[in-house]
Amino acid sequence: MINRRAFLGCCALCLSGKAHGDEPSFICAVEDSAVSDGLQFQPADGNGENMTFNTDLGPLTFTPYGTAFKSDIWLPEDSETKDKITLGVAFLNGEKPQHDIVMESARMWLATHIGTFIDFDFTASVDKAKIRIEVLSNQNWSAIGRRAMTVTTPYTMCFSDLHPASIMHEFGHCLGLQHEHRFPLSTIEWDKDAVFADMHAKGWSEETVKEQILTKLDKSAVCLASPNLDRSSIMMYPIKDGWATILNDRNERVAFVVNPSTISDGDVACVTGLYKPLSM
Repeated sequence: MINRRAFLGCCALCLSGKAHGDEPSFICAVEDSAVSDGLQFQPADGNGENMTFNTDLGPLTFTPYGTAFKSDIWLPEDSETKDKITLGVAFLNGEKPQHDIVMESARMWLATHIGTFIDFDFTASVDKAKIRIEVLSNQNWSAIGRRAMTVTTPYTMCFSDLHPASIMHEFGHCLGLQHEHRFPLSTIEWDKDAVFADMHAKGWSEETVKEQILTKLDKSAVCLASPNLDRSSIMMYPIKDGWATILNDRNERVAFVVNPSTISDGDVACVTGLYKPLSM
């Protein structure tokens, strides 16, 4: 018997119209967020394990996981319902089988603790939907969190493939998460020539590679300035052998190769820390 996750993977390959081989293809481009959002953080306890900042909604406390700007989270007034933050989602094109694989993969976020305070309404009309999806586009892309309300394109999210990992990754952006490989405090060192060469073959310019891969985010993007990045995060790019090294627990520099495939505990912890204080 095929399990749900394997089924999703098979469906993605069949419906995408592309052959992907062994390499995930969910590398996406998002708007640059390397500049601080100006929020100032103070330790909430003596160990610095939690941090808070004051907003009009009161003091918010965040977990020490993940990478996200706090200004990008959705707010209760954006919600369709009062019991949780429910975001309307609409498809601009595509067929039901394609919509189904997107919905099943997106709901993997809701199958975690996140589902107690976030929901997606896939019955929303295009004119009322906060998230508007174009399938089988020429790129994987999503507006970051609430920035979707200011985009000028008809879509706020699009897919060039229908891998579950691609979909979960873009919905992570939709919830406000940034690319984890740009974690401000990581010890990743990139072989820039190798990254440039591989990404140039995919049509990326040197400027785009610097912005989307090599440039660390400002420290205010850290969910509580955790000293460690989440290597298992779905928000991490697939990092090929030869692209990078990282310091291990013995302070030795070793090869850094990752191939994320599902939502990590750290992803859930970060989103929970971002939104749970806003629970209604």
